[in-house]
Amino acid sequence: MPGADNTRRIPTTKALDEIVRRLSSLPQVSAIALGGSRTAGTDDRYSDYDVYTFVTASVPQGIRRDLALRFDPHPEIGNDWWGES
Repeated sequence: MPGADNTRRIPTTKALDEIVRRLSSLPQVSAIALGGSRTAGTDDRYSDYDVYTFVTASVPQGIRRDLALRFDPHPEIGNDWWGES
């Protein structure tokens, strides 16, 4: 249910809270946003979290890998191909 300012509280997990906390501590991170079905309220038990990180400079793959490995034994890091070239 949206609040008075038309926002909705999105239930999170300890893992998501930790990811956001660690990312937000990096100097090159200027903003973090959540998107996808969880923010739209159309999620189900299989839904994941879509985390968008806006940066002023690249976050080194090693830092991203170390963070991801805390929560996923096989993370996809450096996946920068999105279609036909």
